[in-house]
Amino acid sequence: MSARIVYGSVSGLSRLMVLVVVFVVLAAPPAHASEARTVPEEVARVLRAVQASTNPAEQWAILAAYQGKPHALVALARGHAQSILGHEPEATQEYRDALRLDPSLHEAALALARQSAAHEAWAEAIQLLAAHCDPATADAPALMLYAQAALGMNDLRLATVLDQQALARFPADQGVRRLDVAVLTRSGRSAEAAVAARGALAHDPQNADLWRQLAWAEQDRGDQQAALAALEAAWLVSQEPFDRRRLADAQLGSGQPQAALVNFRVLATASLDAKSIDPPLLLAAARAAAEAGDTPQALAWLDRVPEESRTRHARLFAARIALRAGDTAAAANALEPLLAAGELDPGVLVWAGAIADKSGAWERAEALYRQAVAAAGQGTGAARLHLADLLVRHDRLDEARVVLREELSADPADTQARSMLEVLSVGGLRPPNIGLRPAPQEETGR
Repeated sequence: MSARIVYGSVSGLSRLMVLVVVFVVLAAPPAHASEARTVPEEVARVLRAVQASTNPAEQWAILAAYQGKPHALVALARGHAQSILGHEPEATQEYRDALRLDPSLHEAALALARQSAAHEAWAEAIQLLAAHCDPATADAPALMLYAQAALGMNDLRLATVLDQQALARFPADQGVRRLDVAVLTRSGRSAEAAVAARGALAHDPQNADLWRQLAWAEQDRGDQQAALAALEAAWLVSQEPFDRRRLADAQLGSGQPQAALVNFRVLATASLDAKSIDPPLLLAAARAAAEAGDTPQALAWLDRVPEESRTRHARLFAARIALRAGDTAAAANALEPLLAAGELDPGVLVWAGAIADKSGAWERAEALYRQAVAAAGQGTGAARLHLADLLVRHDRLDEARVVLREELSADPADTQARSMLEVLSVGGLRPPNIGLRPAPQEETGR
């Protein structure tokens, strides 16, 4: 005795049931089957038993107990069961067995393609989909998977073709609408992407993904305010910390530190309360606090960044904030690990020297200035000027003149060096104090 088994795509159905994808009919062929096959009765019996159960563990036990001749549909069902139980490597092997037993079993190929896409193995996914997914007849989830794989391979031509096919066949499908926005954005057609995203949002305003896609599109076309509004909408819809962080970063980047600080304060507090230190978050929050004028809060957050997570740029930022608070000792301490590690940037060395000079450690300052002069790169001119200034203030005028002549030899257009040297040539006169060098530009983890 045999049975006819009908199956279609599982991708658009619930994964709460292992074999919603298969339906066994013992009599006439079904009216709405995507594909029908004749299978042995023992296979049909197992599949009927699996479909009668709603317990994934029980379903797997039924399938594992099958001892008959290997069959592609049993392997396919086992793959679905293993996947639902979270056993992805085992599921992959079952799907491969199913495809080996029946190379025309498209559902096994689609299941493997979904797994490949989940691991961003786009080339494998594309190979499977090209052989087993006909864009003219595939359902919407399969088409979207195919287009996603094309985007993963950066094949914008194929992604656009699949996107247009999906739009033509499933114009009301919200997943297809989101796909269209993604393809348009990746293709650099940001204005069209924004229009598409707003059209989709008119039907699904509570979809955070669509708001995120709209934000990306608006950002790409240069409308910062519209992007910020979309990011805020995404956060309001999702209430996810990820969206709040993106909003805070965007607010900070667009010159709205006060608004950013409100969001960073919530995020940083939650991170610290959970004893889950997020150094990039704390650095960004500190930057927002500093730009918003809340120096004590910036210092407090910087103090919570673990020592091993303090990058070069973070230390420069910490030194600048410490100076803003009038704490030259803290600024010097922030720079010390960089100096100990052999910092070579003349700008940083001059800045550290100026801080030491201001603190009264002039010998340390002189050493740092001379180190900066010896270093290659932009900033050696400033190092000579600061060194000459220090030498003048300690009545080492001949040495100062030598340093200034060296600077004019290296840069004849340095009017400040020339002016200082001319003043020194007049007995009894001293050039004006240069003062503390401004902080070098630093990044803070954005």
